Order: sequence, then C-alpha cells, then structure tokens
Amino acid sequence: MYAAADPHYIEPLNPSKLALLLEIKDEFMPLPAGALHFEGGFENDIQNSIAHWNKGVVPYADFVQLFRTGRKTFALGEMWGKAVRSGAMFYRYTHDPELKEILKKTVADLLTTKRVNGSISCADISRQPDLRGGDLWERKYVLLGLDEYYEQVEQDPLVLQAMMDEADCTIQQIGPSPKISILDQGWSPTHIENSTILEPILRLYKLTGQRRYLDFAKYIVDQGGAKGYNLVDEAYRNTDPEKMGGPYPKAYEMMSFFEGVLEYYRATGDQLLYNASLNLYHKIRGQEITLIGNGGADQPYRPAVAGEAWDHTAVEQTNPKINRIIETCTGVTWLKLCSQIARLNSDPAAIDKIEKYAYNGLVGAMKPEGDGFSYVNRLNGVKIDSSGWGGQFNKLHVTCCNLNGPMGLAYLPFVAVMTSKTGPVINLYNAANVATTTPSGHPLQLALKTDYPLTGAVKITVSLKKSELFVIRLRIPEWSAANSLRHRAERSATGGLKA
Repeated sequence: MYAAADPHYIEPLNPSKLALLLEIKDEFMPLPAGALHFEGGFENDIQNSIAHWNKGVVPYADFVQLFRTGRKTFALGEMWGKAVRSGAMFYRYTHDPELKEILKKTVADLLTTKRVNGSISCADISRQPDLRGGDLWERKYVLLGLDEYYEQVEQDPLVLQAMMDEADCTIQQIGPSPKISILDQGWSPTHIENSTILEPILRLYKLTGQRRYLDFAKYIVDQGGAKGYNLVDEAYRNTDPEKMGGPYPKAYEMMSFFEGVLEYYRATGDQLLYNASLNLYHKIRGQEITLIGNGGADQPYRPAVAGEAWDHTAVEQTNPKINRIIETCTGVTWLKLCSQIARLNSDPAAIDKIEKYAYNGLVGAMKPEGDGFSYVNRLNGVKIDSSGWGGQFNKLHVTCCNLNGPMGLAYLPFVAVMTSKTGPVINLYNAANVATTTPSGHPLQLALKTDYPLTGAVKITVSLKKSELFVIRLRIPEWSAANSLRHRAERSATGGLKA
C-alpha cells in the first residue's frame, strides 16, 4: 500500500474547502483529424483491422436489429456502439470514403429504431429501464457510438438530436426518488456498469452546453459508482483496486467510470475528483499491470469473475492457477485512461504504459487475419482465445473484446503525436508523417523515420517555411537507460528550414 511519502500518493483535500472552480483545459491536445499518418508497424495493424473487421465481417445490420426485436442475452446492445465508435475513430485517421459510407448507412439504420419516448433501447418502453438486462450500459455505447460519429465523421443534426433524446429519456427515468436509482440497474452485484454512462453524458454536455446534462452527471458522481460502495471516495483514500467496490472490482467498468469522473473534473474543476482518479491510476500502474501492459485475473482473489477483476495481477501474473487473465476490454480501457492522464497533466509515464500495452498486449491479442481480438490474453497456453461473453450472429461469434480491440488500435494515431501551447509533443515513435502548425499558427511538417522498437534510432525531420522559436517535446521511454540527441539545421531547396 502506498504511503504518504510515496511520490505518487495524492494527499486528500479537506472536503470543506472544495469548490467548483473552473473548466480545466488539457495540457496536451490531439492533432486535427488526418494530420498524422503512420508508416509500417501500427499502420499495418490498423489497415488489417479496418479491412477485415470494420469494413469486413462486422454485422452492423444484425446489431441494429437488436434494438427492434430485443436481445436474448444481457447487454448485447453494446455491440453497435462499440463497432461504430472504433469505425469513426479509424475514419478520423484515414478519411476512407468506403468506411464512411458503411458508418453513415448503419447510423441511419439505427435512428429508425428510436422509440416514441426518445430512447434507442433493446427494451420496449413498458420494461424500461430493464433492471438486469443492461439497458443503461447499452445506452452508454449508443451514445458513445453516435458521439464519435458526430464528432469524427459527419455533424448531422439528426444524430445530435438522437443523442439528446436518448439522454433526456434516461434523465426522465433515472435519478433521485421517485425515479429509479442508477445503482438499482444492471446485472453485476454492485451495478457498477450503469454509472459508466457518465462519460457520454459529459461529452453531450460539452457539445450542447445544456445544464441538465451536467446536473445528471453530478447525480451519477454523487452516487459513487457502485451500489453500497463509493468508488470515488475509495480511490480518494488510496484504496487498492482489488479492494474497491466490494465483491466486484471489475477492472473494465471501474476504469470506464473514472474516465467519466475525469470528464466531470474537466467540466467543473473539482480537484477532489482529479486526486481520486490519479490515485487510482498510480495504484493500477503499480499493482495490476503485467509485463504485457494489461491487468486483471481470476486468481487468487476473484475466481468467479472470469479473469476480468483487479487481482494484484502484477504480482500474481505467474500464478500457475490462473486460467483467465487480462481481458482485452480492460487493456483498451486502460490505454484510454492513460491517455486521459497524459492529456491532463503531460505525464510521460502514462504514455510509457500506452506504449507497453500497444506493442505487447494489444497487437498480441489481435488475430493475424485482422478479423477479431482474443477475449483474454493468457501468458501461457493458447494465446488467441475467441471464446467469451458475446453473441452469435449467423456463423460469427462476436465478443465485447472483438469490438474493443479495434478501438485500441484506432486510439494510437490519436495519441502518437499531440500538440501543446508550446509546440508539438511526440509520444510514440512509430514511423509517421505529421502536418501540424507551430504555436503561432504557421505550417509545420514532421517526418519520423525509424524502425523503432527494433532499434532505438529515430530521425525526426522538422520542416517549416518561416523560422520560429518553439518547443518540441520528445518522450524518453522509461526503459531507455542511455539517450543522446543530435541536431542539424539546413535550408531546403524552396527556401524553407529543416532541422
């Protein structure tokens, strides 16, 4: 357990002094869509996934049909949103017209399922919200899928209206008495999954500025995230992840909830929430992340949670009794949580964790054919395990991890090179070409030539038409014990500058 003297420990604030201060701005910001293009390495994996999954076997129409006819298995309505979310992020990177048409078609199809109360739900109105069926979890992914489509593909007002209708219906049904408590919905022992709708609700608040969405987000945060347990308070008190949330320290859902908590921090400036989230992040880093960059297992503490719970996995990863370990959904959500931390406080260690997972757990879980990801990532025995929670669509068995794995790949261009007030930020060293601007707004080209990580040699060419003083941040990988930097400036044939 971390002590107060540990440099990662965040001293709790005095709650009596807390106040909503101001909107928080990120220190690192993503580049505009299409500004970065990988060469080799991750590019091959991304194109393989797009071709054989998002543009290949994904049964979009069957996913939409679940909202018309209902589902036979709880939470299957998550699948449409997950597929569209990664597809939209891939489109942000590629601007592939074929992918755009596929996404546009399935979004239009989904909008035809909207019910008269505004919901897009697998449960008919008389059964909403449907207790153990997973209605709120499914709505979360409907909102995330629509949001990514709206922000990355096409700002269709019908899509924005559908998001607002979905959220407004949820606000009408969920809340303080006489409404139904958000902690009384869902299939898990503590109903942790429902509170993860916090993230898309705050995204919608950011898009619309409508106060009711921020108010609903506050309600969710105040409930604590799990029935009988306040996850924010536990993280704030620096509790071990394995001991958070009582009988169900479900890794994937817990981090997804804290993604929403960090979005609420951005919207309000509530420092307590940031401190709690940072405590959890450091705890996960120290106690749960394995040598392939992912975490969660079934042994020795949570044998009934199928390898998907926090389990002191960093220590237990070689335990021969482990049967299921490190779910792909957990790894991708860890990648996204690390991205949140890096963007907020420019922590290079968070990018180190993204790099470790990307090169090991993420691409290691991808089927060589590109048409799916392993559900769990065993460190011994069969590597690719397609069995796990999901549903059968004709002859295709689709799992949650099949759908989340591509989102991990789609996130890599989003974080590889970013920008800041002082200049570009190079986080990942895959070969790439980048078109961005200097802090004063002048065009800037970056070309990364490297076979990293096979060797540590990276050549970065910086091209601009007009000289300007600015900073380029280069992450020094945590594994690198010896580093050197050499610089050479020259004038290009067109009169510009290269460095």
